[in-house]
Amino acid sequence: MKNLLTCGLLLFTCCLFAQDPITILNGCNFEGDETEKEYYTFETSNEADKIVKRILDGTDVSHESIIVKEANVKNALASTVDKRRYILYSTAFLEKFKGDAKTKWAAYTVLAHEIGHHLNGHDFSEKDPKLRRKMELQADRFAGGVCRTLGATLEEALAGMESMQLEGETATHPPKSARTAAIANGWKSKDELLNSNRTETPATEQPKLIPPSPSKADPANGTVSKWVAENQKPQPPQTTYVTVVYKGDLYNCNLQIAINIGGMQFVPTANPFVVYNVPLGIQQYSISGTIGCPTIGVCTAGGFGQINVVPGGTYMVQWNNTGYAQCTVQLVAN
Repeated sequence: MKNLLTCGLLLFTCCLFAQDPITILNGCNFEGDETEKEYYTFETSNEADKIVKRILDGTDVSHESIIVKEANVKNALASTVDKRRYILYSTAFLEKFKGDAKTKWAAYTVLAHEIGHHLNGHDFSEKDPKLRRKMELQADRFAGGVCRTLGATLEEALAGMESMQLEGETATHPPKSARTAAIANGWKSKDELLNSNRTETPATEQPKLIPPSPSKADPANGTVSKWVAENQKPQPPQTTYVTVVYKGDLYNCNLQIAINIGGMQFVPTANPFVVYNVPLGIQQYSISGTIGCPTIGVCTAGGFGQINVVPGGTYMVQWNNTGYAQCTVQLVAN
């Protein structure tokens, strides 16, 4: 009876943790080609789930829109199964980077790369080697930008890739040197975009108002009193409200973007959208996010520039497709 009970418990445990296999017909994996097409999946770890959530928090893409599973894959891969977005990853692959402080960001690089495939709307069934390699570089560039957004230095963003024993150029993946350059390019582009918003004058350089010397003031015309009266008058408001409008396009696209004007960041949730406390005058702006179109797919959107913020002004959102799954967005005064 005891042996029978033990077998029964073992059978129950096996059934409890057993997972149905998942068949991947087409996918892009991080390190190179994999010939195996059927994998067993397991629930994602809290650590991996946290990393994915941090990456997606900066993209305006729902965390629930991508299914993340641990699996018996070589490293990590992205695929679409029954129109659902999947990312499969190997815990052993990610864990090997945690022991070295220089490569701890590799887990972010790997998972951001796979997420980049989905956000760029990549077609995993593509057979053209040139397009496949281009897809990998776009995903690498996205990963570099994510690492910069989350606070990694360029050295940290590159350390994981540089530590890997990658193959040379294949039918699906560019050489390691090209992928490293793509990560660096994504990191630098995001760094410049973030720094373009820091236009404030340092405190040490702020102009100072100095009243006239009392010894030179003429008591008869009250020079000092006049200076005090002029410079202590109530200052006019330095901020205003503006309206952001998107007139739409021929493809019925949906813009999921975040906008920063002079340090005032917001996400339009209506069209038109009114935002308050926007600094007046010439201001730097930046835009990031995605644009999804039912008929032409999804592109990673970004842009920056200058606008003259006037009281109650209206500014149009305009975008253009500039490359494969890449779009530029700008604000134009109406």
